[in-house]
Amino acid sequence: MEQEQRPIPPEVEQRLKTWMRMWRVFLHAHYSLGIVGVLSSTLAAALPKQNDIWSGLIPINAVSFFAVISACCFAIIGFVAPDKRYIGLIRAWRALDVALARYRRGLITVEQLFETLEQCETLATEPSRHESSLDKLDLPAAEGKL
Repeated sequence: MEQEQRPIPPEVEQRLKTWMRMWRVFLHAHYSLGIVGVLSSTLAAALPKQNDIWSGLIPINAVSFFAVISACCFAIIGFVAPDKRYIGLIRAWRALDVALARYRRGLITVEQLFETLEQCETLATEPSRHESSLDKLDLPAAEGKL
């Protein structure tokens, strides 16, 4: 016999969708900026300094252009820290997703689900908690400790 599942509370569903979307944004930003930064840096180092790719239309040569692009990419990565943000978001999403599965099967209450949502919100938004051990985060519904 298949057990009927409880409906997903809209607040939880919206948070899961938002965290997944933001995780993808930060993940792609991290890797895209990193790849463009490395390629630009490599081109800036490999090209001869007198190589002008715009034939005088813009007063900058290729080496300077690629060096500026590289510096901007790595500055954004350093300042925004998309890698830490996507780690926090996906960890929060995973913990809430497990709690939601337990809730839908009647293993936890809606109060426990919303308590987990609140704790996961902190996990997603507090940089100091992004890399904390899940055991130390006190997520009883996500860990099955009822």
